[in-house]
Amino acid sequence: MDFFGATMKCFNLKDEIDAVIKEILDYKWLESEKAGHDIGMSRAAREWINSYYDEWFHYNCERFLDENHSKRSHSV
Repeated sequence: MDFFGATMKCFNLKDEIDAVIKEILDYKWLESEKAGHDIGMSRAAREWINSYYDEWFHYNCERFLDENHSKRSHSV
């Protein structure tokens, strides 16, 4: 199975969306604090996705694949 196929089997879409929203909200809070005003959800989402999503996704793919591999190894 290729990386993409294996990754899609590991992810629960709702959990991934919830995790991304949490990351964006954290980013929004931090950047709003730095700016001294609320930067807004649209700007926060756009900036976070452009700056961090790819790295976040690959990190989580590897983590989920490692966890699944570990679970399969222990069940054998």
